[in-house]
Amino acid sequence: MASLKAPLTIVGGNSSRPFQPPAATWFDDDPLHFVALAARPRSSYDGRSTNSSVNTDDGHSEGSTRSPFHLVRGGDNEASNEDTYEIVLYQAFGIPKRNPLNNDVLANVISCMSRPPTSAFDAAKKAAQDNLQALTLEISAWVTLPPELATIETTKMDGSILTEDDEYTCTTESSLALSRRIPILAKFSPKMENGMRFLVMQYTTSMVRVAMVEGKSDEEKPEKSRQRSTLSSFPLMGELPREGDVKNVHWTIDLSVDPFPVTSKPERMPIFKRSSRTLFGTASKDEEGFVPGTTSIIGGGVLWLARGKMQQEEKSFLDLIVVTTTSTLVYNMDMMRGQLVKTQVFAHDLAASFWYEPQTRTLVIGSYKRVLSLNSGITDGGPGDNESQGSCIIQDQEIQQHESSFPSVVMSMKTLFFSKVSPLVDTLPIFDVGTLREVAASEEDKQHELLLTLETLHVDQSEMARQERNSERDVVLPNEISLLNLYGSVYCVELGSMGSVHGGIGLTKLDREAGCIYVRHQKFDAFKGHRAVIDSISVGVIDNLLCIFSKYEETTIFLDVAASFSDDQRVFRGGIELFEPAGDVSDVNVHSKALSFLPPSYFLDTNGQGHIYEVALSLRSMLKSVPLNECIVPFLLRRQMPRTIILTHIMERFSKLISLKDLSSLRNWIVVIAEQYSECEDARNFDFESSVHLLPKSSLLSPSENVDANDIMGHAILPEFSIPVLTQTEILEIVLLPHAMSAVKKGDQNEVKFISSLAIFYFIELEKRLVSACVALQCLVVAVLWRTGQYGELKSLLSAQETQWIITRRKSQLNLPTANQMYFDIPGSTAYAETLVLIATDECSDNVLNPQAQSTARQLISHATIILLGCGATSLAVKCLLAAGRLNDAIVVCLKKIKPNRSAEDIKLAEGTQSKDFFCAAVSNARKMTSISDRCKSFFHLHCFLQQWDPSVLALDSRLQVKVFRHGESDEQRRKISPQATEDIDTVVVPQSLLAHELTCFPDELFGGKASAYCRKLRTMFGFVESY
Repeated sequence: MASLKAPLTIVGGNSSRPFQPPAATWFDDDPLHFVALAARPRSSYDGRSTNSSVNTDDGHSEGSTRSPFHLVRGGDNEASNEDTYEIVLYQAFGIPKRNPLNNDVLANVISCMSRPPTSAFDAAKKAAQDNLQALTLEISAWVTLPPELATIETTKMDGSILTEDDEYTCTTESSLALSRRIPILAKFSPKMENGMRFLVMQYTTSMVRVAMVEGKSDEEKPEKSRQRSTLSSFPLMGELPREGDVKNVHWTIDLSVDPFPVTSKPERMPIFKRSSRTLFGTASKDEEGFVPGTTSIIGGGVLWLARGKMQQEEKSFLDLIVVTTTSTLVYNMDMMRGQLVKTQVFAHDLAASFWYEPQTRTLVIGSYKRVLSLNSGITDGGPGDNESQGSCIIQDQEIQQHESSFPSVVMSMKTLFFSKVSPLVDTLPIFDVGTLREVAASEEDKQHELLLTLETLHVDQSEMARQERNSERDVVLPNEISLLNLYGSVYCVELGSMGSVHGGIGLTKLDREAGCIYVRHQKFDAFKGHRAVIDSISVGVIDNLLCIFSKYEETTIFLDVAASFSDDQRVFRGGIELFEPAGDVSDVNVHSKALSFLPPSYFLDTNGQGHIYEVALSLRSMLKSVPLNECIVPFLLRRQMPRTIILTHIMERFSKLISLKDLSSLRNWIVVIAEQYSECEDARNFDFESSVHLLPKSSLLSPSENVDANDIMGHAILPEFSIPVLTQTEILEIVLLPHAMSAVKKGDQNEVKFISSLAIFYFIELEKRLVSACVALQCLVVAVLWRTGQYGELKSLLSAQETQWIITRRKSQLNLPTANQMYFDIPGSTAYAETLVLIATDECSDNVLNPQAQSTARQLISHATIILLGCGATSLAVKCLLAAGRLNDAIVVCLKKIKPNRSAEDIKLAEGTQSKDFFCAAVSNARKMTSISDRCKSFFHLHCFLQQWDPSVLALDSRLQVKVFRHGESDEQRRKISPQATEDIDTVVVPQSLLAHELTCFPDELFGGKASAYCRKLRTMFGFVESY
């Protein structure tokens, strides 16, 4: 929580009520609102002017002051100073919720601007100005205070009085006025489940006062109301409260006396008496963390913590945390009894500052400590030194070999984790920051060694003077440290952690679950040089990115701590630096001096009404600073933006690398993507169900040249929930398929081979991690190998998969563990097998006449048949075999797998497996044969099968008759055909088979023509009418 240098104008006036700014404004980053103290209105009691002489008889000026609100309590008609009080108004104004600016919004704004923006902040500022929103009033509370806390007396000298003879006299006009006393800090508590809300006000470095502003007293409204004439000109809002509107008890803590709360009436100051109480009854004051005269509240060190019950969101318990220079005091508000009780004390060394992260409820207290003698090997610390990390001890001669100066003072950090459901507090081992303020380069191996300066107990004056000169540069300052919440974890950030020579950022991850810390240091040139560079820097968080705004350098640095703490050296781990010049003095820029940073991602313009800007990310601007070959995919996937925008940027960078034929970088990206994908079960489940629709594209049978990102994103199927990895479906849709189809369409075999190598590499990386490739990816691998003529690799792939299935099946039968999946466990396997048959039978392919291609096609069809039979799709397997012209294989499958009941008359065969389909397949095969003998053998084999498979289609049926024309026939021939025929009849009706009825014609030309004996015999066998 921070007090703004200039009061923020948060409400305006109107014609009936003139505007008057508040007396003070504070920005509270928990729960992200502004707390405003209303200015004291002018009244007839605001002051009393008196004419007094400089020299009076008693040596004092005449006149007295009167309290502006002299109200009598109860029935006492005699007024006293104890009965006077003031009513002040505190309000809280929240930042309105709005949809975060994304790239689409910024693009629309940029297109409408007369001149292009120089930075992303310009576009965001323009979008905010076009849709201004006022702060929303969240809390409005009247608080009764004694005059000592509500007002402060000011004296104004109006100057000399001009007499009638136009000469100056010694008489002056003095004006005694009362103005509002401004606390150091004012902070509202969260609203509890019983409706209570409290306000804490810090008036000095040792005193705070707590008042209840909402609660059960709101239900009690006495009829007698207060006098309202004194506040009739109040500029803000609301009327004076009635009697009983505020709780009749306040709690005051004065650490100059003792740390225990004292209860008093709202209109009175408490009477403090030094107490001998301790937390456990036997501890001394020092053990309790309280040192009279030394203990004081650190700036901003007053916090509210609301706790709930286990597995409940209601806030049932309220704690007040007071961070002092010697200890952290925890007070519990007993709302049932109306008591504020000190419950816990956490003592620490003399603290210089503290940092608090509200979301994770992490409190870190920093205390300076000086490094002691080289010989002793210990540091001068407090009671927690046994938990601190050991210091690096080096020899005297090693220090003399380097000219670099090192810090003689470091900051020791104590961590407290407060719970949301329990009063228990977790801690971490004490760690130090500021220990690596300088890094010296070794001349021997050109590597960097980390050295610490240790101040000895016996040093001469010149050595001490040297250390004092360097202390300004070496010692870490509180404003160089920040405590941030990134990806749900707490990080302690130290700017300039490697000294003024090398700059750098120190990142310390505070792992509450593991009870340990992780440390990383990264070099940044922006933090080199003198202290003014650090003083001009603000640290915030935008979309879980560490954002460092440097007004001195006019540069914004974005750092992804997830990549910094990753052990994978292949991902992008550096910071993204954006240079954004401030421009004109009148123009407001993110680095403008008129802007005041408000955590985590707001900027306040203190000019005029005080606009508030929320900074949004512009991925396009950020990615311009990242080298093209850097693996930025994990960084993009961690952003909280629409997935279409993220995938568009990934597709663009992939496309650029593919156009450059940078296979090395692409393989590096694929390894990272596959590694992350193997750890995400949700992504694998999504791919198995959603990749089936890509099979037509993966077959490359109908290629397209369309590689437009907007069109592809418009038809892409994306996960309905957030997945932090890139799925196989997305890789296919935005990378592999568009470029493969475009290359096939253009006939660029080199491009097709390049994409095939990329797809195969991705397939292999998934197999290495025991992750099954989705059917669309398998189909694409088969298609590109088939298109590029890599028949040996394709046949090896198919044989390896079949062998793997055999091993997996045997392990399953023996109840042995196996990580592989069978083909029938993968969704879309049947559709995949059908697509394989289409690829193998594609007549448009150039591989039709290649003998090796024909052999590979047969293996493809056999592979597809195995899959279909394993999935239980026997009818579909037969259909595919017949479509591929594999008549004999289809007959074998039917006889072994289906075996229909030939005695049943109502057998209904599946579409594509009927007798006519077998006959048509036989005809197609016969057309490819050159010998009539082979054709006859094929049809004879088919006739034998149909007699077993479906004999009803071969039997002659009188219901299925056909007229046969007999022009040119003799009477004897007509009587042979039909004895009942007469001489004047030109046609005769004869029965035929069901097969002949469905096909209508017989391929006579394949068997020597109609007059051929072979042809007549076969027509009779299949029930076709003999042609004359």
